[in-house]
Amino acid sequence: MNIQRVNSVISSLTIVLAFVAAVYHIVYVFWFPWGTTTHTILHLGAALILVLLPKAFEEQGFRRVGSVLALLLAFITIPFFLVMSDTLEMKFGMGLNTIEFAMGLAVIATTLLAVYLVWGLAIPIVCLFFLTYFFFGYMIPGPLQAARMPTVDYAMAFLAAGGSSGIFAGVTNVSANYIFLFVLFGAVFGATGVLSMFIELGRYLGQVVRGGAAFTAIVGSALMGSVTGATVANVALTGAVTIPTMKKQGYRSTDAVAIESVASCGGQVLPPIMGTGAILMASFLGVPYVSILAMALVPALLFFAGLLITAMVVARNRPIVLDEEPIDWALVRGHLAHFVIPVGLVVYLLLIGRSPEIAIVWALLAGIALFLLRPRNLTSWPQMWFSIKSLATGLVQGARQAAEIAIVLAAIAVVAQTLITTAAAPKLALMLRAFAGDVPLLWLVMSMVTCIILGFGMPTAAAYTLVAIMMVPAMSQFGLDPHVAHFFIFYYAVYAAVTPPVATAVIVGSKIGQVGFWPAALASMKFMTIPLLLPFAFVYHPELLAFPNITLDLLMPVLALLVAAFHASVLLYGGLDGRYNWLTVAMMGVGLVTAVLWIFLSMPSLLIISTALAVGGFLLQTYRSHQLQKAVA
Repeated sequence: MNIQRVNSVISSLTIVLAFVAAVYHIVYVFWFPWGTTTHTILHLGAALILVLLPKAFEEQGFRRVGSVLALLLAFITIPFFLVMSDTLEMKFGMGLNTIEFAMGLAVIATTLLAVYLVWGLAIPIVCLFFLTYFFFGYMIPGPLQAARMPTVDYAMAFLAAGGSSGIFAGVTNVSANYIFLFVLFGAVFGATGVLSMFIELGRYLGQVVRGGAAFTAIVGSALMGSVTGATVANVALTGAVTIPTMKKQGYRSTDAVAIESVASCGGQVLPPIMGTGAILMASFLGVPYVSILAMALVPALLFFAGLLITAMVVARNRPIVLDEEPIDWALVRGHLAHFVIPVGLVVYLLLIGRSPEIAIVWALLAGIALFLLRPRNLTSWPQMWFSIKSLATGLVQGARQAAEIAIVLAAIAVVAQTLITTAAAPKLALMLRAFAGDVPLLWLVMSMVTCIILGFGMPTAAAYTLVAIMMVPAMSQFGLDPHVAHFFIFYYAVYAAVTPPVATAVIVGSKIGQVGFWPAALASMKFMTIPLLLPFAFVYHPELLAFPNITLDLLMPVLALLVAAFHASVLLYGGLDGRYNWLTVAMMGVGLVTAVLWIFLSMPSLLIISTALAVGGFLLQTYRSHQLQKAVA
């Protein structure tokens, strides 16, 4: 009984702390009582406590001991850095005393322990590898040898003593000022019930176009995923509705999981929010956030166009029973303003030059106000109280999700500082270029594989950040535009959530769909055939990222990717008439190969052949389908 009471108290305390952290980050946007360094230290401290406090009482054995130890270290180190931050800034580059060195080591250890408890061993192992290189890299012979630091306390000053470098700078600062707010916005957005509107709009599209619940999943997950920016959470949220519905309408369980997982994955590349990825990219490139959104628009539309084409082909080959229940247009009208006004406000404020944090906070406040001022809330105190609790729950959940992302980014900040201080990034670039030779395509494939491997089990923000600081310098040596390089890396970091052998989004989806992980993962990779090709198209046709400049040079790769999506879908799922035959396989196979070759070679004849085969194949299979229907009738 006492244990239950303690757990209840800890749970309540965590909720209160999460709510306070959420309010603090919102208020800080309008009122700056202290500087950026202090704000970032408080941000990391709050994140550590929000993560470690419940872990210290929920975990068992070694994990509980580690949680308690990390929590104690957090309570010691964070106040120390709050008090000593100005002094440490003035001493930067002159070394640290014993206590300062110990505190720097302790805050890094605390962060890595917290990351291990939430995200597993992969990220701490990567960080420990780079920390070892930071301190002992001078012992490595050859081109990767690092310069030797005068003393270890001098080295620690770069990692954990100054607010301008190390764990309290870089992407940790981006997390404190931007990402925390964006995650809050997504969580509160979900709490307002907008998901139900997305589901209704998807159902309507599914009744207009053959595909049924697949379109509900694609539309709902795309819109919700763009706001939440979390693939796994989005699968859990929207998949709980869409996956059982797709199964009920005739889709195979594996197809249902694949459609939901890939659509949720795509939400992170869809403007106008794009989760946290666009914020990080804007920070890396030093460009306005709205510029990243504009560049992302055409690729995102191509991603979902390819997915819709695949879903339509699958629907032609499954015994789909269309949903004929009437659409709840009253529900759509009731929630439409909760979506259009906040998101429209974000876009408007960005276009007139407001900062991303200002735009997202005003949108957040507008969403809260619209939700609370609904007529039924104003006429019923119990309903108003229920809405207030829903919003508070959203803020708490958002703060806890943002805390989990914050500790990962703090760990990655240490890696970033290692690569900067030791100049390891350009050294790694030289080594990998020597391996790849003068073959850019080989380097791109290596970068793709690295992005996906390093993204296993990581949140997208961490995977993208880690690979960007390692790979972009090397990619730039091949003459690749930094904007293109970052988009290339970001897309594959997003794809890691649906790529075996980890595929965290598919793990969640397969549990909802009650199907084995590997069959669902393989089905997801079939749906990812064209999305996996898309980032290569950025490299060979950067005009895809040049919106709003719409030219023939833009339309050609768009056509090639759509044609390739059609060919691949027919090859993978059996054609529009539900039957494989040698002519269909030959036409679609040649069409797919020529479309892909055009992307790399830009030979007009290849695109003409591929398009002609797509049109001819479509007409032939449609004719056969009509003939089959007549024969059955």
